[in-house]
Amino acid sequence: VLKFKNRDNKVKVIFVIKSVITAAGKGTRLLPITKELPKEMMPIFSKIYNNNLIVIPLLQFIFEQLYGIGIRDYCFVVGREKRSIEDHFTPDETYLNELSKKNNALMSNFYKRLEKSHLIWTNQNKPLGFGDAVRRAEKYIGNDNFIVHGGDVSVIGGSKHPVLRLIKTAKDDPSIAAVLLCKKIKDPKRYGVPQVKNTSSSVYLVEKVEEKPTKPKSNLGLLPIYFFKPK
Repeated sequence: VLKFKNRDNKVKVIFVIKSVITAAGKGTRLLPITKELPKEMMPIFSKIYNNNLIVIPLLQFIFEQLYGIGIRDYCFVVGREKRSIEDHFTPDETYLNELSKKNNALMSNFYKRLEKSHLIWTNQNKPLGFGDAVRRAEKYIGNDNFIVHGGDVSVIGGSKHPVLRLIKTAKDDPSIAAVLLCKKIKDPKRYGVPQVKNTSSSVYLVEKVEEKPTKPKSNLGLLPIYFFKPK
């Protein structure tokens, strides 16, 4: 549940949001490291706790970012070889007690956030693509608003987090059914490229999306981060 101030800056508007995080891909482009280590668990540097530089899995960073903007409901779509992901997101008090004071604090903070969240897991047993992975979360989504976040890409934000901007854009216009996150790039041929009309300095009306076009119609590339209303 996210709370926003209304246009009069007084009344808070409650907006229910669920999240679907896809983490079922095989990561073949990153072999051989992804033979045993899921690409979503690749280590990255982060200052997520007290501005101290630490190393955490990419998927944890995504979770922490979404938690930071107020999201508490998560559905992870995983494949058969991704048990290590579920293990990482399962609090282990015995393991916690064996850590040094410094490392204990880092894991303890993470576990506290997990305990304040609702996490479910669903399997994509066959590699049938991104759309099929999202469809696996259909029963979990029900009639609620939701975001879809690829488990192998991250964006940085804080109070101006791009995901929060997606949600606010949809909240402010009841006619909007979906909001897609785009980025201006020099060579969009390797991405999904939307054909758009400008509606503001940073918001576009999407007319069509082409997947990896040889002649892109714009310099925008889609990121695997989306907001959808249940309709």
